[in-house]
Amino acid sequence: MATTLKDVARLANVSLTTASHALNGKRVKEETRQRVLEATKILSYYTNDIGKKLITSKTNTISLVVLDSLKHMAKNKEGIEYFYTFLNVAMRYAQKRGYLINLEMTYWEDIYNEEFFEKRIFGKTCDGMIIVPQYNYRYDFIKLLEKEKFPFVVTSTAFKVDAKHIVFTDNLSGGKMAAEYLLRQGHKRIKYLSGPRDHHEANERIQGFCDYLLRNGVPFDQGEIIISDFSHLGGDVAMTELIRQGLADCTVVFCANDYMAAGALTACLRSGIKVPDDFSILGYDGRDISEYVWPKLDTIMNDDGSFGRMAVARLIDLIEKPNEVENTSISITQQVIARGSVKKLEGAFINE
Repeated sequence: MATTLKDVARLANVSLTTASHALNGKRVKEETRQRVLEATKILSYYTNDIGKKLITSKTNTISLVVLDSLKHMAKNKEGIEYFYTFLNVAMRYAQKRGYLINLEMTYWEDIYNEEFFEKRIFGKTCDGMIIVPQYNYRYDFIKLLEKEKFPFVVTSTAFKVDAKHIVFTDNLSGGKMAAEYLLRQGHKRIKYLSGPRDHHEANERIQGFCDYLLRNGVPFDQGEIIISDFSHLGGDVAMTELIRQGLADCTVVFCANDYMAAGALTACLRSGIKVPDDFSILGYDGRDISEYVWPKLDTIMNDDGSFGRMAVARLIDLIEKPNEVENTSISITQQVIARGSVKKLEGAFINE
């Protein structure tokens, strides 16, 4: 097995960060530097040209790091469509700019125990990272990226970083767009099928949705929200429970994604409820499944292709010309796709 920087750090009795600094000419105590250098000799570290290149040169490689959660992973298999679209466009654009992309799936629970980011930064396995967080957990690894001036982009506004590092889908506006669309269709009695409480994007969508309803005088509180997960089964189970409770107090359900909306549609059809004649369903994301069910789903569509391309473009700019990048974030907007699963009612209104 090849010797790693972590082995050198352990033998020299220093941290991984200190070992990297010692080998890259950064300021450390001379005594410490000599211990690290001695460890590299003992372990025959950096004795080949490839190893030296990884430490001293560009790799022309980008890591796309998806941070998932062990407790949610079994429920998120249907989300692979999002990553395929994002990655497909991102890879083609990166290749035009002379870069390759490595897709890395890891879990929040493991990144600190395994020194995930330290190994990639100090081991020079990539020139920069696009980080896709899935859930609200610890973000303190960002401090390391900033301290080392390592190029990175995050696809979430949950990170407290300079705006130039953020390329995101504007879920607040997407939630607002969903609420506005339903009000224009005449729906005032609405339920919301939400994703997990610790999912940042799910929380942003419901925040934008609720804010717009309340500003337009439509009552909406926590009692109208049903927590589930982002799967077809999650939507089916949540909608089945809603049907069991009775639909007299609502005319439409807004689902946090299209898989949940398809599951809600399944539950309605199984119960003899006709969509949209008896009840309406609105999805989110614009996934392929929204077109493959019947009736086809109305949805708030994301442009995942543009998302991937813009994230890569911003990261390459941060790698190649960091001092020229404006400190502004990049926002990907959505659009309403009306197909027939939301019925237009009498009494549509908008106060704004």
